[in-house]
Amino acid sequence: MAKYGTFKYGQAKYGTDLPFWVMDRCEADIINNTEKSYINYGDLNRIETQTKKILDLTPEVTAQTKTDWAAVTSSNSATNFPSETQCARIIGNIQALCTYYEIDFKIQSMNNLTIYQMNEIEETLYKLFLKVKESGNNA
Repeated sequence: MAKYGTFKYGQAKYGTDLPFWVMDRCEADIINNTEKSYINYGDLNRIETQTKKILDLTPEVTAQTKTDWAAVTSSNSATNFPSETQCARIIGNIQALCTYYEIDFKIQSMNNLTIYQMNEIEETLYKLFLKVKESGNNA
């Protein structure tokens, strides 16, 4: 998995009224050590929150989400570090929605996740959001 950083962007910077995805990570982010080169609890919350919104509008697909990721500390690392099981759940949720909405999703695991795969995860959530919106559900 890419670096697990501490920089928080998302809700504080962009607000919560509209869906928000980060789909423009690039090699320059890694070279310049920008916030986009790290996968942090803000990213996990954003991905899981958007997944939950789509799941809520798709009652035919059921899955569990975790939308309360927080900065990892020594006292909460057991619940806030993205374990292999948690990562598999996140990918499984997206795969289930993609199967339902007939959207191609190639990522099978978050092991050794690259920034480009992270972009693909969020691009896929965006495509799912558009499908839900097109279907008449109030996304």
